[in-house]
Amino acid sequence: MTTADKTATFKTLGLQRELTEAAAARDPRVRTFGHLQGAPLEDAYRQTDVLVVPSLYEPWGLVVHEGLAHGLPVILTDQVGAGDDLIDDGVNGFVVPTGSSQALADAMQAISAWAPEQWRRAAERSQDLLEAASIERGVEGFVQGCALAVQHRRRLREHKRGD
Repeated sequence: MTTADKTATFKTLGLQRELTEAAAARDPRVRTFGHLQGAPLEDAYRQTDVLVVPSLYEPWGLVVHEGLAHGLPVILTDQVGAGDDLIDDGVNGFVVPTGSSQALADAMQAISAWAPEQWRRAAERSQDLLEAASIERGVEGFVQGCALAVQHRRRLREHKRGD
């Protein structure tokens, strides 16, 4: 099967939905899905090879967590906040400049050429990064930050008393 024979599927939300539906109307290889949850969402992830998040702006992007948790490499723009913490560029996905269709195409081409070992390494790296970014780790970091702030205030008070 050649690349031209493959079907590209898109889960579309928000403002871009109209654009992808128009693309689907012109090209039978493109299919769109509305909001998915539960078993249909799980099925969609199982049938997906790569998650692409070409957002112009996304403060975080929980979908990145979902894709990585399903073992998918993720391609996203540099305006998706989750990329800073969850994407090891070139290892478990790619971070591309916002608005660069060429960089997006290059990243998709690069992943399509990955050997099986690269796919395995991507899934392992994603698991490591997700574990490091867990809620428990976030709470732990917050508590440690609070403890440091308390220590700092105590030192300031002690310093003032010593003057």
